[in-house]
Amino acid sequence: MMEYYWLLFTDIFFANLIFTVNNELVNWVMIEFGGYNRYYIFFVSIAAVLMASFANYFFGLVLYNIYKTKTNSELTSRYNIWQKFIQKYGVYLTIFTLITAIGNFYTVIVGFCKMQLHKLIATIFVLRICYYTYYILLI
Repeated sequence: MMEYYWLLFTDIFFANLIFTVNNELVNWVMIEFGGYNRYYIFFVSIAAVLMASFANYFFGLVLYNIYKTKTNSELTSRYNIWQKFIQKYGVYLTIFTLITAIGNFYTVIVGFCKMQLHKLIATIFVLRICYYTYYILLI
């Protein structure tokens, strides 16, 4: 029985990485066909989303380190504008992580702009608790 939850974890983890075509298919199947503990599905789903968010954020940091070594002054000034914007409004824009096509790229962008990790993860955690509470536990 535990292997089903590992399948759920890997499905949601890879569905929330930057390059994905999957949209949490196993999550939907487990809920629709029943026979699984909804609380386990809830906690495994949140853990997988948070791990994928960590991975995307650190991918953004790696891109920043590559970018930093190859930039000129014009690109640096543009980056500083975006970095200030993300630092100021990034927590509010984290709502976009709920949209599959945009959310995966957003966590990479905030990693690239070096938003504070604890703010990003806390906001994603609260948003996903709300989302999965409605999607898994209430429906």
